[in-house]
Amino acid sequence: MYLAKKSLTRLLTSLISASVILSVNFYLPTKSVADYSNPNLYSEADVDRSNKSPILRNLREAMQLFEQGNRQYKNAQYSEAEKSLKMALDLLDAGSLRGFNNPKTRQEGFSFKIPFILNIESSKTIPVASNISNFLVPLDNLYAKIIYLITQGYNPSEAALQVSNEEIKESVEEFIQSLQGNSPNLDDTPQEENTNEISNFGVDTLEDVHSLELKTLQLLQRVFVAQGKDDKFEEEAFKAAQLIRNLELLRIVPFAAYALSDEVYQGTRVYDNTLLPKLTFPDNLSYKDFRRIAQEQKSTIVYYSVASETELFAWIAQPTGKVYFRKIDFTPSDISLDKLVKSGYRAASSYLDRGNERKESIQPVRDLKLRNLEERFVRESEHQEKLKQLHQRLIDPIEDLLPASPEEHVVFIPQNSLFLVPFPALKDSSGRYLIEKHTIRTAPNLHSLLHKRRPLDRFPRGRDILIVGNPADRNVLNLPGAEKEAINIAQRSGSDALIRNESNENTVRSRISNAKILHFATHGVLDVRPSKPRDVMMVIETGKNSTFVHRIEGVPNSKRISNGVSYSFWFDREEEKTWHIVRTKGSLPGAIKLYGSYLTSQEILNLKLNASLAVLSACNTAYGEFGYSTVLGLPLSLGLAGVPRVAVSLWSVPDESTQILMSDFYTQMRIQAAQGRVIDEPQALRKAMLTVKNDKQHQDPINWAGFTLMDVSQ
Repeated sequence: MYLAKKSLTRLLTSLISASVILSVNFYLPTKSVADYSNPNLYSEADVDRSNKSPILRNLREAMQLFEQGNRQYKNAQYSEAEKSLKMALDLLDAGSLRGFNNPKTRQEGFSFKIPFILNIESSKTIPVASNISNFLVPLDNLYAKIIYLITQGYNPSEAALQVSNEEIKESVEEFIQSLQGNSPNLDDTPQEENTNEISNFGVDTLEDVHSLELKTLQLLQRVFVAQGKDDKFEEEAFKAAQLIRNLELLRIVPFAAYALSDEVYQGTRVYDNTLLPKLTFPDNLSYKDFRRIAQEQKSTIVYYSVASETELFAWIAQPTGKVYFRKIDFTPSDISLDKLVKSGYRAASSYLDRGNERKESIQPVRDLKLRNLEERFVRESEHQEKLKQLHQRLIDPIEDLLPASPEEHVVFIPQNSLFLVPFPALKDSSGRYLIEKHTIRTAPNLHSLLHKRRPLDRFPRGRDILIVGNPADRNVLNLPGAEKEAINIAQRSGSDALIRNESNENTVRSRISNAKILHFATHGVLDVRPSKPRDVMMVIETGKNSTFVHRIEGVPNSKRISNGVSYSFWFDREEEKTWHIVRTKGSLPGAIKLYGSYLTSQEILNLKLNASLAVLSACNTAYGEFGYSTVLGLPLSLGLAGVPRVAVSLWSVPDESTQILMSDFYTQMRIQAAQGRVIDEPQALRKAMLTVKNDKQHQDPINWAGFTLMDVSQ
């Protein structure tokens, strides 16, 4: 597929201030750079080469400083801990705290070498560049093999060229088995549904620059707050929290998108190597920026940062420009934040068992993977308890800082598992839901609130709105509610709905680029193969005057349908070189069902869209591959394609009640437009949620609280 160069250029240039969503993995596991005391894994030559490796030597020194800072923090030596952790970050900073520079403003004389592209002939052998094969196979364990060679002292570029060396084959397999307990296919280990996580490293017992930086910054936040005698330390902690988000979003997100972009590579041919990224230091938003954004948007912004298993930090910026800090301690509780969120999520996404429900009358859901029927019910007492516990922990400590008017926006910026929180369904001690008191939207980062979005000053009509409903074929469940929803919205907007076989890929693609609103009432899928899946491994080397790309391309493992991302970052201070290693398995996660096919996140990534709003009225459309502060999935892809705001679902939404919710959502937007107002989507969604909630038949939160409006501007 040929696409204009500008969209990837736009992707790379905008990511200086980008950020996008979710995570269920709180903390990086305990890691080491490499244990060379095991004679079964490492020879004397390995140890000698490792000791001489500037990459590993730098990491070891930084790790020692981190461990020293951690000890000092535990001993309440906060000033000393701050110094140790800053020294560790300084050792790791060789462009490591950097993002993308605008390709148009690169320094003169900066040049790129033609990337070195390899295709895989077999899963065990990597041919040289002159022996490129058109037959592609899975890249089993390739990521782990490259990491193994780095632990032996090779730089990542050398490792990419050495993996085909038969002499190291046996050692590599022993290394993999020692780390995974003899589990084969390290890169393709199945993960729990809806909890896929971005692997910052791929081999969870070792450390790279990226994961060590995140861990160091997380501890540095706590050190600053522990010193909190004045606002200065709270501001410093905020900067550290922002850097944690930036590092992930300015590395993993663009490189995963870059690896799968149709613009850069077409088959084995380099289409445009001038789009290769160059690293630069990203601007870090300050308290001043935080205040300004809240004032400009006339919103209260709640910025959460998960500091540890027992500590949650919250910064609250009000429309007046005032900023407050609250520390939320989980130590007295017998349940972790992670477990609390998951239990609250389950309570909100299940039907209430009041003792007289007819389970056979449950609505069909817009999901291709249905949960067990019994698992879709929760006792009413448990429902009340879990949602009140979440409110008590997340909202009670900041409730006095939230607006009194229910019309004013509250923007939640979650982190880690907090992306799973159904904020509208949280209950206060009197039993009132949060949506009854506030207009709610979410955002992955402050950066996603910076970009000027295209507000809807009138309700779109005709071809300005693309409506897809119930693309049922022989392979999926019929969704009569989705079909009715699409027809109702079309009738009210003077548009035509693409129903059943009309919602085929060709028709949708011909209309998607020019629409102002995109509405998909269909099935949502987390893992699906695109029509031409690609299993891509890239080692991207950047130096003073050049960028060199080792690209190895295969196909996803045929044994399982899974999308995923592995990423690590390395740095050689002496050579002033950095390496990004990224592997994408098949595609970015997430897809929406069309008739006879799917529209995947990867395919959306390569589109240029002009819509102001995308409504994904399907199941689990907020999900994807989770990281610290982002998720690779449909919201991210839509944001990168040009859509500033999306309505997405946190769970498997019921067909009938979703039809009522969405129909009223569009009714409320039409009313606003008829009153001459700029359309306020969060207010419209709030009123639609209350309409469904007040209907006794659909009063359970599963019917109305599953959707969130998310700012995803890039």
